[in-house]
Amino acid sequence: MSISPHDKEKLKVLYQALQERPLDPAVEQDASWYVPYMQQEHHRSDPIIEIFDEISFSESESLHYVTGQRGTGKSTELLRLRQELDRSGIKVLYVDMLKYLHMAEPAEISDFLLALSAGLAEEAGKNHDLIIEESFWEKIKVFFNRLEIEKAAIKTSLELPAIKFGADLVARLKADDTFKRQLQQLTCGYTSELVEQVHAFSRLLVQKLRDKCKNPDLQVAVIVDSFEQIRGYYGNVEDVHKSVVRLFGADGKHLRLPMLHTVIAVPPYLSTATDAGLLPVSLPSVHVRQYRSGKPDEDGLNVLLRMVYRRSPDAREIFTDKTLRELAIASGGDIRDYFLMVKAVLVKAGSQLVTGFPVDDDLIQQAKYKLFNSLMPVDDFSSRWLFKVHQSKQMELGEQDDLSDLALLFDRHLVIHYRNGKDWYDVHPLIEHYVMERQQELDGRAAQQQG
Repeated sequence: MSISPHDKEKLKVLYQALQERPLDPAVEQDASWYVPYMQQEHHRSDPIIEIFDEISFSESESLHYVTGQRGTGKSTELLRLRQELDRSGIKVLYVDMLKYLHMAEPAEISDFLLALSAGLAEEAGKNHDLIIEESFWEKIKVFFNRLEIEKAAIKTSLELPAIKFGADLVARLKADDTFKRQLQQLTCGYTSELVEQVHAFSRLLVQKLRDKCKNPDLQVAVIVDSFEQIRGYYGNVEDVHKSVVRLFGADGKHLRLPMLHTVIAVPPYLSTATDAGLLPVSLPSVHVRQYRSGKPDEDGLNVLLRMVYRRSPDAREIFTDKTLRELAIASGGDIRDYFLMVKAVLVKAGSQLVTGFPVDDDLIQQAKYKLFNSLMPVDDFSSRWLFKVHQSKQMELGEQDDLSDLALLFDRHLVIHYRNGKDWYDVHPLIEHYVMERQQELDGRAAQQQG
């Protein structure tokens, strides 16, 4: 006998409530679902409020970086920052870089600033009723026309009206990796002039907002989200990582936009890149285990349980504390992985020839196994690195040339960042046993060869 339609609807409601998207505290339903964990006492301070205070304490422009692995709720926390800034009277423009920039190719200061400017212009018009987009793109057209180098990559676009030129440029920046590379070559050697165009636009934007609000001292902030998701594919991974280090290192001075408080989400490996010299505010995963001992941390586990229970009144009927706790431990505190396993259980429960709740333990094991498979395979080089991370609770970055390898460990969630009074790292719980066993095999093999 299959599960009843009424019970299946309960599964569907909870499944949809757990879809991967940021929560906006300005939206009533999202606010009711939000569970604070950055603000808890053991973190000693709230990193989002730290940024808020730095912005509100600054007299003029400022630049801030936020980092964290996918699954730590960065976008949700950045939306909370937007709400805090807005409440204090600071105007906020929110730019999601996924809408404006190709995220699987190397990034240069030229395409980053053009994409950011496009987002600012659109945000200013959509949410602040400022019509300044056309004048900006007209100036960029003039800039490109004056370049004394081959312009074949954008000749067609230059014939378009300013707005259509801008729309075409942004669309191709986001979707056409060949065009992006051509644009980078086109502007090489002309960075300073392009930067000045963007900085002039920044000043105009702030002045227009001040005039509109009739407040000559109005503070304006821009939150640049999702750029931490830039990552290469097979063959260009190292080039992408080097370009990001260069963007926030040698070219980072150009990112301080005049009269704007700028907050940018950056990849987690940048905090270890000496060439970049960054000290970003880092958002850790939920602390579901204790430093060194690895024992479950009840405070962190309860945070993850509440994240599910708040999404649906039927969640407590579908799951027991015990089953959700097991999934929370298996996630390593990664919210994204946790939700993936919970949703996998819901889908399996909907297809089972059983009646009633709560779901049984077999479905929990199937969900854990599914996530484990998504983390595999782990090659021997990575396995050795992960073993050292597990032993030392540090990132174990030996040389800066190994930064791309570390970035991949972060991107694949094989290494998880925690903060229980101090920052530390460990391997994902679901692969811990594999890593330990594999290291023993590799050590045994090495001993045989030496013998």
